[in-house]
Order: sequence, then C-alpha cells, then structure tokens
Amino acid sequence: MIILVLQFNSFRKPIIILYSVICALLGVNIGLFLTGNPYSMPAAIGFIALTGIVVNDAIILITRI
Repeated sequence: MIILVLQFNSFRKPIIILYSVICALLGVNIGLFLTGNPYSMPAAIGFIALTGIVVNDAIILITRI
C-alpha cells in the first residue's frame, strides 16, 4: 500500500484498488457457493491469479481516468 501511495501521491487511489480486491474476493466466494465447489488449493491459486489481474486492471483504469 505504501508503494501505491508513493506512486500515486494520494491515499484515495490505493484504497480504491484495494477495494476492488475485496470485491473480487466477494465474487469468488459467491461463485464457489453457487457452483457448490469447495475451497481448495486450485481455488486458492485461482484467487491469487485473479488478484493480480484485478490489481493490474484497477491501476490501469485509475491512471486512465
């Protein structure tokens, strides 16, 4: 978080990025619940990959706005 604050010179933008990660976690939990899949190692690896994609997309979106 400190690195993002130094990069953006703002506290608001990194909080928006971290909020998008929380929303992704919520989506993963809902998806696993609806499909009836248990929490497992492949699900954890998938969430880690999703977190990287979400953070990258959020950074690109904030810099473009």
